[in-house]
Amino acid sequence: MPWPISQPTDVYNRAGTAYVAQFPSFQPSAPNTVIGATSRILGMTAFDLYLYQGYVMNELFPDTTEDNLDRHAGNWGLTRIPASVATGSILWVCSAAHTLPTGIIFTDPLGNSYITTSGGAVTPGNVTLTATAATAGAQGNLAANTVLTPLSPVTGMAGQAQVIPSAAFSGGAVAESNTALRGRLLSRIRLRGRGGNNADYTQWTQAASSSVAYVTPVANYQGPGTVGVFVAGVGPSVLGSGVLNAVGAYLGAQYASGGVAPVTAYVVVYAAALQTVNATIHLTPDTSANRTAASNAFSQFITQSATIAGAGGSTIDVTSIDGAIAGGSGGAFTFDRTVPASDVVISTGTIAVAGTVTFV
Repeated sequence: MPWPISQPTDVYNRAGTAYVAQFPSFQPSAPNTVIGATSRILGMTAFDLYLYQGYVMNELFPDTTEDNLDRHAGNWGLTRIPASVATGSILWVCSAAHTLPTGIIFTDPLGNSYITTSGGAVTPGNVTLTATAATAGAQGNLAANTVLTPLSPVTGMAGQAQVIPSAAFSGGAVAESNTALRGRLLSRIRLRGRGGNNADYTQWTQAASSSVAYVTPVANYQGPGTVGVFVAGVGPSVLGSGVLNAVGAYLGAQYASGGVAPVTAYVVVYAAALQTVNATIHLTPDTSANRTAASNAFSQFITQSATIAGAGGSTIDVTSIDGAIAGGSGGAFTFDRTVPASDVVISTGTIAVAGTVTFV
């Protein structure tokens, strides 16, 4: 329940009333009397106490605490996921045979640094080096083919390199937020473990990496005794191999003995595929403001209702899409939607993302 906090003037007035009840001749409202000054001091002091008492009340409960959230989480066996660094591979052209040391520093176009973790003897041609971001966080994630520049020139090597074309730098994430940790904590409290049910796999996967925003486990995905765990990032977005490997190691994928999943389960972690959902809409009246409102309403609905489809797939009802667009109109327009023409079917292991809204 909410904790009522009296304002200083309320306490001051109550104190003045009490003084007058005992000493009718006193005037606590008079600014230059001892009683008046004492009443005001009491009001300010009591207000501080009320604020602190309200703070303590909030900190007692896991759904309202801020400063003691980690302690509440710890009582349930949860810890905040720390920030992680992005990892990937760099393609660099060698012009003369020599030996490359590890620890070569590269920078990306935004000034973020990356440090090589492999080296050794190289010969003329393309050389692939593994590397890791110098600092933890999502800023270390890089798209494939991103140009990188060595901090200092290296004899026998080109002046620039690039992220390998086949894979991006991935796995970089900020430390888990209070909102995310609180969500995991409340899920742990409300959805107790059942020896490897859906709630277990969801909680375990989210504990493995703060990059995971969506989780759907699918029992018997590859046959009896197997579990397919599909994951996606914020956006939604496709997660890279770094996150998939981290989740797999935490779960104990593929009969590994060191994970949290039951040893009898054959667990494989997959990056969920993205399925773009486009829309074609005719507005009346067709104005720029109405187009913006309709487009935003459609995109928000698809994003907010997005989940990774489990066994048997899932469906986005077009009547729900119409309801979202109508709700965003504020009565300013009517519309006719022609795309999607029918309910949108989302296949297993796939999550919907909002695409292009075309107005006709």
